[in-house]
Amino acid sequence: LGLLGGLGACAAPSPFPQLPPMDDGAILELLAERTAGDDEIYGELEFDYEDSQNSGSFDVIATFTPPSSMEMFAFKDLVITQEDIFQMSFTPEGYRFSLVHGPDGDPVESSGELAGFPGKHPRFRGFFWAREAFVLPGSLDPAQLGNGGVEVRDLAATRKQITTRLSSGASVAWVVRTDTLEVLSARITAPDGSPAGQLRYSRYFLKYGRFFPGKVVFEDLPQDVRVTVYVDLVEVGEPGDEG
Repeated sequence: LGLLGGLGACAAPSPFPQLPPMDDGAILELLAERTAGDDEIYGELEFDYEDSQNSGSFDVIATFTPPSSMEMFAFKDLVITQEDIFQMSFTPEGYRFSLVHGPDGDPVESSGELAGFPGKHPRFRGFFWAREAFVLPGSLDPAQLGNGGVEVRDLAATRKQITTRLSSGASVAWVVRTDTLEVLSARITAPDGSPAGQLRYSRYFLKYGRFFPGKVVFEDLPQDVRVTVYVDLVEVGEPGDEG
């Protein structure tokens, strides 16, 4: 089951249904319901990457396993061969990271406790802090709904900002449309209060009962990093399992 996220001059119809007016509690419950589940999410992606020293396009195989585990493998197809670029994983046991060509041109191999990753690999810290924000915009932990862990603020007649925490410990401020609960953007803040990135979402599609963005633009301005992600394929459950 797939979706070509980067093709088509005309925008596809929105998959989001129109919703009646709802109070904040009902909005939070629906967002939590839309993003709930513990199945692995597998994606085949195209990345356009740019920072102060590098730029390029490549393919990425990514998996996210709730609540917090993520793995990414980046490579570039060269017709008759394949060039690996980087691989990283975040699990409760720690992180593993490899980069074929580091800042000085030599390979980089690194592993350790999760807390050490953002400082050791700052250009990649956005993936660490955001995690499920790339995959499931609007993610809410139901456990936070009743204990003051979620803050809702009106931005405009049809916009609300919903602030909560991601599995990484970072704060996220989702901006949602109140008439559909489409998540338009997210602002990520590290636990020390420093900005850790912004995401913008578009080209949503509905599969497996979930709303996935077909295009995600991520910017980490302090690190001068910009990544545009196009979704080619999404599966939920074991890769290859149509569920």
